[in-house]
Amino acid sequence: MKSNRRILRKYTIIIKTTMLILISGCLTMGCGHRPVNNTQTHVPWDSVPLIQEQKGYSIPPTLVTIDLTKDYPTLNLKIEIKEKMYVPLETTPEILLDKDRRVMYLSEKYCVIINRQRGDVFIFNLEGKCVGNFNHRGPGPIDYRNISDIVVDEKTEEVFILTYRRDILVYTFNGKYQRKFDWPPDTRIGKIFNFNDTALLVSGEQAYLNEKSLLTKTPFILLSKKTGEVIGSLNIRPERIALFAGELRTTTPNMLKNGKDIYLSDISSDTLYHIEQDGKLEPFLVRTPSVFDKKKQIFFQAKEKFGSYLTLEKTVNEIVPNAPQEQMFKVEYYVLNLETGEIFKLGIFKFSSNSEDTISIGIDVFPIDIVANTIVALIDADELIDGLKNGDVKSVGLKKIVSALQEEDNPVLLIEKF
Repeated sequence: MKSNRRILRKYTIIIKTTMLILISGCLTMGCGHRPVNNTQTHVPWDSVPLIQEQKGYSIPPTLVTIDLTKDYPTLNLKIEIKEKMYVPLETTPEILLDKDRRVMYLSEKYCVIINRQRGDVFIFNLEGKCVGNFNHRGPGPIDYRNISDIVVDEKTEEVFILTYRRDILVYTFNGKYQRKFDWPPDTRIGKIFNFNDTALLVSGEQAYLNEKSLLTKTPFILLSKKTGEVIGSLNIRPERIALFAGELRTTTPNMLKNGKDIYLSDISSDTLYHIEQDGKLEPFLVRTPSVFDKKKQIFFQAKEKFGSYLTLEKTVNEIVPNAPQEQMFKVEYYVLNLETGEIFKLGIFKFSSNSEDTISIGIDVFPIDIVANTIVALIDADELIDGLKNGDVKSVGLKKIVSALQEEDNPVLLIEKF
């Protein structure tokens, strides 16, 4: 059983983005390191300045412009982990995470994890106790065939589930069916976000939009959480494009949510926006050349937010000849200092802490909705048990947790704040 779980886990530590670029990373309990631009020269970790304070800036002080055909100086980031929490998750025959588990939501109170293929939804508190779980996978009118996306509303203790049938179903934390939002057959939703107390923010899948779809004319809309009715939209240009390369057809992410901040970097727009709580779009970055430039199509997207830094991804819409799948598109990474408005090429990016433990783990895909200045991972119980035997688990607190684990227990949730 143990070897089978490890074989299955081998496939879950590979992170596949919607650009079909395979990105893998690693963290150790002491520090994490991720080189992001393939052409960079080697930089010793000890030479990278430590960012001592992570302020909560949402946008730069003035509108930033970037020319994607020019070179920019490189910035190496090292961010200090200031708080680390290990949470062993409750394990019972009914509460069991499988190989397809994924953290979808993390707040100061709850962590929500799904088994995507099986359709399980688990709500854990940050002491590791499961306070709600359900599985409504099935063919019935109040069931879902699968989970495409999920929104958690703590105030009402409701879970909104987007299915590939283009429906949104609403349940309580304990799985009691509440209501259902139906969509026209010619409309395919890509993402749902928890926008505010009364509304969901919904975006379409650009590669699949057609002329009849509501999301073609208004690609970003606000839905009432109570009725599913359209109660607003974001003012963004309706002309839609998708990423094409030969027979490959994909789209890139539209929005990034981090804490209360939501960033819109739609591939059909040359402007990146911060979405205000009233639905207003606040522009903060303009790129050139235009995404509609016919000479070379370049996409530019917000990727992740770390305190006062926003990382961005530049992708050239052409396949690199004879390149392996993980490098089939030419990709470069940038970083925007939200405090100053300065923009750089992103070089070495690492997290640093003073932890004694040296066990290595795989980075989980970043949750859709996560509290600000936080990263999260799931560490399998058998990996931690092996780490204890091998001397990689050294701190007293983690030793105590690992000593109480069985190999088939649910993973330990690692929460790190910076």
